Amino acid sequence: MSSLSGPQKELLRNAVMTAFPDGMGLKRWLGTNLHTEQSHDNVLADVNIKQSDSDIAYDLVELLEAKGLTIEFLAKLAADYPNDKVFLALHKILACSGNQNDGLQRFTEFLDILAKQPLKQKTIRFVQQIPGCPDPLPQSLRLGVDPKRSVMADGSPTSENDFDPRTEDVAKAIRSKLDAIKDSKVLDENYQEVGLLRFVSQELGAGAPSSVKDLSAYLAAFLTERKDVEDCGNLVWRVFDLLCNRGKKEEAKIIGEVVDLMLPLSLPWDILSEAWRQLQDHGAVLIQSSVVKKTGAEILVAGLFKRPTSWSISSPEPTGQQLVGFEDVPIGDPDRNEESALRDLYLATCYPNDREKGTSTADRLTAAQMRQELCGLFWSRSLGPKRPSYCVVTLALSEKDRQNQAKLLSNLAIPHLLFIELKPDSKTLKFESFVIDCLNIRLKWATKGFPV
Repeated sequence: MSSLSGPQKELLRNAVMTAFPDGMGLKRWLGTNLHTEQSHDNVLADVNIKQSDSDIAYDLVELLEAKGLTIEFLAKLAADYPNDKVFLALHKILACSGNQNDGLQRFTEFLDILAKQPLKQKTIRFVQQIPGCPDPLPQSLRLGVDPKRSVMADGSPTSENDFDPRTEDVAKAIRSKLDAIKDSKVLDENYQEVGLLRFVSQELGAGAPSSVKDLSAYLAAFLTERKDVEDCGNLVWRVFDLLCNRGKKEEAKIIGEVVDLMLPLSLPWDILSEAWRQLQDHGAVLIQSSVVKKTGAEILVAGLFKRPTSWSISSPEPTGQQLVGFEDVPIGDPDRNEESALRDLYLATCYPNDREKGTSTADRLTAAQMRQELCGLFWSRSLGPKRPSYCVVTLALSEKDRQNQAKLLSNLAIPHLLFIELKPDSKTLKFESFVIDCLNIRLKWATKGFPV
């Protein structure tokens, strides 16, 4: 059962051409995934792969429709090739309203086939957002997912290999920031007027020769090649603080933005790499045993999603703007269930400053209603910064509690929300304490009306 419209067929053809840029690749995939001994289902035998890519895609879609295999093909394609063209086809073909019986039947058939395959979390996350998708997902689909896995936030890194912090992109962004102040001058500690970038070079010990004309590029390369958190400290203590003392608000703001670009690079690479491995290997919404404090969680999330840090600075510990203040009770507590966790998350998200006021509203909502509202909120909040919101959770005391923790987070299934586990003895403690002390210098000036 399918009966696709003309535009839907065209979207599916585009998805086929994106997933299989050559005919042999498509033939191998069909032989593994859609080949049966029954002649009426044997699509592989009927596809002429010697045609052009567009002709192959055209014929394949027509064959799938004629043999009633379109939905099976979609489900298997979504599991193996979760790219934008595939997702667009899924959205347009599966989306339905509550009174479309054929649409609901088609969606149910799709989910039944999907549940029998190993799934990437990106696929599950997208399927949940298609209009008409059951909420929560049917039990058969949940059982098809590793219980240690849960939905990963949108915008996640896309490299299939080792974690790549994209240092060259950070260098380009820093150069652009510094270009905006390349003509600025400042009175140094001796009240001598100097070029601001020369002053920055001096305070960093960058050793830029006087012959260097493009100091912005030189300093950007210096910072990103070293990836040294002490450079961030010097930018705050020696440059930002002096600029604020001299009343140079715009210049101070740009130096603060350079620090925000640098902090994710300065986090120890093995910490970022291990967190990235967890996302790749397990699709884990819970990043375990990585950092000590909420400040470290902001730097970790920024690094994973290749974005600058963004602070809602509060003393004594700066926290990120995307942090959701969730969980007073340890999430590993076996008495904690999915509905109570959803309710607490709903209150922390929608009523962060007055949870008592939100309690009556939350009590009137079902778990499904809260989940839908939270999915929409976190989806929206991820668009501007191009990274997910996140919560921090305390390290569970026992392996059993850690299993409860992972299972509960898996069942919450909130896209665009990540959880970071705080570990008191992480090796990042010294790093995080250094960063907090530097950021609190920015806090001092923020209270006086300066940008942070």
